[in-house]
Amino acid sequence: MVAVEEDRGSASALLRLAKKALASRQAKVEVRRLDATRALNRYAAEGRSFDRVVLDPPRSGLGLHGARALARVASGRTVFVACDPATLARDLEPMLEAGHRAASALAIDMMPMTPEVEVIVALDAPRERS
Repeated sequence: MVAVEEDRGSASALLRLAKKALASRQAKVEVRRLDATRALNRYAAEGRSFDRVVLDPPRSGLGLHGARALARVASGRTVFVACDPATLARDLEPMLEAGHRAASALAIDMMPMTPEVEVIVALDAPRERS
């Protein structure tokens, strides 16, 4: 498992939790402290792909460059969590253009009486990768 987290404290917590959760399976956990867009671009340049991707970018979203790289490396199911529907829509566009299909979407009102909403979208990669 490869996890990418830019924040030092969050990366440390992620590594501890992942090791604890995966200890019984003896799975290898690798946490890289990088900007997600930089990591995705690196993985795409290396020709790597991942059959499961879960991401929860900041309110500003992943950005078009990151989303394009994500579309190239995501070879299976991608679960995209976003707190801004507008940036989510922008980030999903390159994924959909690359043939990924939305399998489900869920909006969660975690802060009633505010305009804030969390949106979770599950995407499936095209069956045949080019």
